[in-house]
Amino acid sequence: MTYPPYLDPDLEADFLAALNDDELLRRSDELVGRALVQAIAHTPFI
Repeated sequence: MTYPPYLDPDLEADFLAALNDDELLRRSDELVGRALVQAIAHTPFI
């Protein structure tokens, strides 16, 4: 697996491990959700 293509080969194992880490994925989903809420809250609606 070579995704993302710019990833340093030495970090590829860490990248793949992170993809398989359910806790990390859950936390990143939570952070992305919070970031979206903040972005929407600060968007002026016309």
